[in-house]
Amino acid sequence: MNRLRIVQGSGVDSSLNSLGKEQSLAFYNHYKNIKFDIAVCSGLVRTLETIYPFVLDGLPYIMKDEFNEISWGEHEGREPDEDTLKNYHSIIQSWKTGIFEHTVPGGESPTALRERLLRGLEFIKTLPHQKILLCTHGRALRCLLTILKDESMTEMENYGHKNTCLYLVRLKDEKYIINLENNTEHLTHTHLINKDW
Repeated sequence: MNRLRIVQGSGVDSSLNSLGKEQSLAFYNHYKNIKFDIAVCSGLVRTLETIYPFVLDGLPYIMKDEFNEISWGEHEGREPDEDTLKNYHSIIQSWKTGIFEHTVPGGESPTALRERLLRGLEFIKTLPHQKILLCTHGRALRCLLTILKDESMTEMENYGHKNTCLYLVRLKDEKYIINLENNTEHLTHTHLINKDW
């Protein structure tokens, strides 16, 4: 959900707010000297806006729906009431116990999310580039980390994250190595640090 407490997911294609744009620019200013070869972002506009300072600087990019946020079904586009929150917490608890087909009405399961993220990773492996900037979303990132670490999706809730945090991942001999996790050193001003939504 966003700062207005509106559930977004993959069905709400909203733009970044002013804080998100500040965080995006702070990320760019801190990491622009890395000289990424290409950026890959989800098919949702908020990830494109997050990497847009790099795009303006000439970085080519590809939008891939495989990296979209999970769908929260009928919860998307509205502020959750007490029953919605109870349902959400019940679903998260079921995922912690390995019941991955439990979803909100019309929503996407972690199993389906994992399958499309795997397709996204396979696409990235086909790219001829070495330094790839990938921009995705909160739940998608939690699920992606379980893939990269070869873990069960029951571990998703162990991965907190901040908006525009950096994970540094290497692929070596078909194995992913995570050298840096949830790094936010570019968000040096307190007002740029967001809560883990």
